[in-house]
Amino acid sequence: MRMRFVCLVALAAGTLGLGGCESVLHPPGSAADSALAPAAVDTPVVIHGMPTPPVAMPQDAYNSFLVRAYGDLAAKAFREMDWVDGYRFNRKAELAARAQKIEPDTPESRSIAVARDMDIRRAYVTLRGYLKPENVVKAPQQIALALAAYDCWVEDSEESLFEMREGMCRNQYEDAIRKVEDAIIDDALDTIEAPVSRDWKQTK
Repeated sequence: MRMRFVCLVALAAGTLGLGGCESVLHPPGSAADSALAPAAVDTPVVIHGMPTPPVAMPQDAYNSFLVRAYGDLAAKAFREMDWVDGYRFNRKAELAARAQKIEPDTPESRSIAVARDMDIRRAYVTLRGYLKPENVVKAPQQIALALAAYDCWVEDSEESLFEMREGMCRNQYEDAIRKVEDAIIDDALDTIEAPVSRDWKQTK
């Protein structure tokens, strides 16, 4: 089933097939991600049973992945009857569908424990540094995954110390950030090596 943000209430009828929502984000390139290719048609947004006017799915990889990722997170939150986070994630999916900028949740916007956790605070600063347009072009899906996984991590951290320290969303964030760093470093090396290669050929 395509994960648009029609998923937000379809889950109440048991039609989402999220497998218990243990892994709420589909990594880029996975079979699940391939099955969630962006739709080319307008998709109605369903918020807690109330459809809103259709919103066109964005065609760029970054925002399309954010729509699916935050749709997954909203569905998970609604399934757990966490209405505040459900609407928070749904709003971000809606912004992504309109290709508007999405910022990660600040640690201070969450619980005191989250606000004081140094790993989360460092992750927030690191993530915001990678959200520049020039970086998004180089690793769109991995930056989108890192953004959604970070928000998932801070949300879960309010409920569980285990999730804060070694939960699935934290692991997904850290894995995505490593891949973002690799992609940006590789791009920088290619940029440096290309002129050197051309100069070498000209001297032959």
